[in-house]
Amino acid sequence: MDRGFGILTHIETSLSATPTQLAERFGVSPKTIAADIERLNAALSPNARVELAGDIYRLLVVDAGRFMDAREGLAARQGTFSDPSYRLAHILARLGRSDTPVAASELALEMSVGRTTVLSDISKLRELLGGYRVQVLGRTNSGFELAGPERGIRLAILDNALPGAYHSGDDWVGEAVQRAIGTRHLPVDLIETVKQWARVVVNRRELGHELEEVGAELDCDAAASMARDVAEQLVLSGRAGESQTESFSQAEILFLALPLAGRRTPLTLDELGALDSPDFAAELLGRVFERIRTEMGISISPEQLLGEFATHLAFMMNRMRYSLRVDAQTVPPQMRNAYPVAWQMAVIARDQILEETSLAMDESELALASTYFQIFLDEHTTRGRQHFRVAIVTSRGPAAARLIHSQLTRVLPPDTRYSITSENNVGDLGEFDLIVKTPGVKLASAVPTLELAEVFDLRELEHLLTRIPFRRPLRLHHRQGSMLLSLLDADRVVRLAPETPYLDQVTTLGNHLHRMGMVDREFLDGLLAREREATTRFSDLIGFPHAIVSAPAPVAALGLIPRSDKEPGLRAVLLLGVPDDDTLLIEAYDEVIRLAADRDLLNRISRLASYEQLFYLLNSREGK
Repeated sequence: MDRGFGILTHIETSLSATPTQLAERFGVSPKTIAADIERLNAALSPNARVELAGDIYRLLVVDAGRFMDAREGLAARQGTFSDPSYRLAHILARLGRSDTPVAASELALEMSVGRTTVLSDISKLRELLGGYRVQVLGRTNSGFELAGPERGIRLAILDNALPGAYHSGDDWVGEAVQRAIGTRHLPVDLIETVKQWARVVVNRRELGHELEEVGAELDCDAAASMARDVAEQLVLSGRAGESQTESFSQAEILFLALPLAGRRTPLTLDELGALDSPDFAAELLGRVFERIRTEMGISISPEQLLGEFATHLAFMMNRMRYSLRVDAQTVPPQMRNAYPVAWQMAVIARDQILEETSLAMDESELALASTYFQIFLDEHTTRGRQHFRVAIVTSRGPAAARLIHSQLTRVLPPDTRYSITSENNVGDLGEFDLIVKTPGVKLASAVPTLELAEVFDLRELEHLLTRIPFRRPLRLHHRQGSMLLSLLDADRVVRLAPETPYLDQVTTLGNHLHRMGMVDREFLDGLLAREREATTRFSDLIGFPHAIVSAPAPVAALGLIPRSDKEPGLRAVLLLGVPDDDTLLIEAYDEVIRLAADRDLLNRISRLASYEQLFYLLNSREGK
């Protein structure tokens, strides 16, 4: 995969990444990552951009539809010979499918590249195959071929040359596998994996490369039984070549069983029942938890997921025993940074398994195991955790206390328990985690106490709460991004002339939405009637015309009015149509009020030329 596209897909799924994390993932320097992102942004512009805010890369999508078109274009290029990884896959598959050496000139012709590029790719392929104990022998003119253990060659092909570059012609192999698996409860992706393994087995045997040795017997009888059925169906098909008219060897059957026995943990009970898990896995897991108790002093008692984790452990050990790779969907450095306790538990599990079996977990396996330990931790802490409790003590009556309460709910966890009491009826406050009192209330308590007025800065409250040493961890409930920005797009941000009267500006925006089919004439009539009755100019900087719309979701349009910083007059007009729902309107008002109070921001917004610029400006300010 092209590194730039790999960066994009990683940020899409992880939502953000630091330069260091990306450099570690792709094995290059942060400077190289920055250059890759610059090229990526050129391909995505103006519909999206990967932006570095502070020390975090984030993907900002301006136009979702056009971004997906650009993304699909990038994805399509991954399956072409302009992608170095695709060329390596093609060369490896080509060598794996040939019974004679393949000349560099042949490869160059097939991929429409120069011989120098082919030789460079061969050099990279040699380095890649070293981990499989496989070599690329030969020279430029005489041709290249694979040499080494047959199992290593097959695994190298399966890991690096499927599915894009290793084709099978007519798919009788896939049909035979489907017949063998029958109605067993297996996920589609696992069935496809078994088909890929079978195609490689058939092709290599056709070329005379029999597998003589795989390793020890599997700890998964169901997988071995299914593999025998697959081999039998391949033979019965009568199309497997002369070398396959007899039964498959035990080594070949064992090889066909590997993807079944080394799979990821099943998602459903039906799937769990299709492949068995030996008792030793649960016993080993018990010793892992005992070692965690000894080394970390953490005593967790997993219940619901214990059987699932034991099954995962059995499959993981099969993967390690036969050098099978797990898909690195979870990036180890990120898992380590996000869940350090769970990662440490996985390390202890690795050490215990290594001592007992001599099998070593790599970092991808550690990351996967960490997900289970984090779930155990979450279940453990949730089971023993009490709700965060807040006492609001007021001398100003219930209205002030309820107003403070409503603002606290925007910051504190959703399951926080609140108690409102008057100054004259305080009682014992020792059971609370936080006391919030209104100005003038006098009380002394060892419980952390804040004094807040009816109106206070929520962001500053967040910062303050993070510095208070509460007796139990507090996870703040952070506010979400701009609702209004999410309602706009490139077609609903328009420029308005500064000299145009406000009512005409409102009419222009309303007609614009009407032409787009987003509002009807009744909405426009109601909007203008409301404006004639009472102006919706919210301040001297921004107008906020709004009315009820019959659509199921809110609609909006934004007019930008270019002015110099000191010039009087409106900078923006935000027209909003909302369903008959006060909650949405209140949320919109909250955002408009905050915007109206920021004259510098409105000055900058007024001079923007497009929605794209507005999008990047507001997102770059998020969190400030």
